[in-house]
Amino acid sequence: MKSKKDCDLVLKNLCKYIDKDVEKDCCEKIKEHLKKCKSCSKEYKDLKKIIKVCKNSFETLEKEEKERIFDNIKKLLEKE
Repeated sequence: MKSKKDCDLVLKNLCKYIDKDVEKDCCEKIKEHLKKCKSCSKEYKDLKKIIKVCKNSFETLEKEEKERIFDNIKKLLEKE
């Protein structure tokens, strides 16, 4: 699995893969692809770092700041 189509599929499902929210067979395909594809592997590692920084940053926020962020996200989702 290393065609452009495969890369597109992996990148499309990367967040779900990180959250362990993909089917078992899809998870295995992504895992194998990441072992072979440097580009997708880099995207995966970068995304994991971004998520880690966001989680750590979010935990340090005051309650009011967190609520404001959630309110803004909710408003954005309601627009869709």
